[in-house]
Amino acid sequence: MNDLQRTSDWYLSRKGKLTASEIYILLANHKEDMTEAELEQFKKDNPKSRVRTKEVPFSQGTFSYLDEKIAEQFMPNDAFLEYMEDSAPRSRAMDWGTLMEDSARTRYQEETENEVLDAPFVPLKEFEKFAGGSPDGIIRSGGIIEIKCPFNPAVHLKHFLYEKAEDLKEDNLQYYCQIQYNMICVERETGVEVPFGNFVSYDPRTSISKQLKVLRIPKDEEIQLQLLERTQLAVEYFKERIYQINKSEKIV
Repeated sequence: MNDLQRTSDWYLSRKGKLTASEIYILLANHKEDMTEAELEQFKKDNPKSRVRTKEVPFSQGTFSYLDEKIAEQFMPNDAFLEYMEDSAPRSRAMDWGTLMEDSARTRYQEETENEVLDAPFVPLKEFEKFAGGSPDGIIRSGGIIEIKCPFNPAVHLKHFLYEKAEDLKEDNLQYYCQIQYNMICVERETGVEVPFGNFVSYDPRTSISKQLKVLRIPKDEEIQLQLLERTQLAVEYFKERIYQINKSEKIV
């Protein structure tokens, strides 16, 4: 396991922040009615359409996620750590993934000859107080890695069928966005371009030739820009909500 992660300091560094592993949540939208001007223009462009609504950020699920992060910012550190201990989901699948991560990293380094450095939580420059990511490793020669060790062997073999980055994007947007966001965080922190992230799937229970899958995920400037735009919107919501909470009277 990455020695810089899953420690008390690591949890505290993530406290109240958007994280790469959950950043895909910011892409969800909700529908609302178009304004009269928007509807008039839309009908000109689409005379046969009966659509009267538009999609706008965010979904109710997104707002719930943001509110949870805001609540964390108001918690003392000791209370937050206790809360994380009590509320963290536990399962055999999660334990398996954590247990296998070191083996996966070692196997990856052996087969690719890439040296992998441990990575801490990396705050997102410009939004340090509100966002960041924790890559599973930084490749010394350039790039990052994201390791997944599925408990279900069938999931690993599904990963094994991926042939291009688009396959991961279509099948698991969460993982795809996690890699892209971690690339942004590391690139901004180091000032060195991060041109790709390697998606690594590992299962030692399968035949030797199928135990490790490495799929290169190139930088996706379009999705990275979208994630940064959504981060900006989320941070604006954070600031407004925190301001409202701070100015609210305790007794009314």
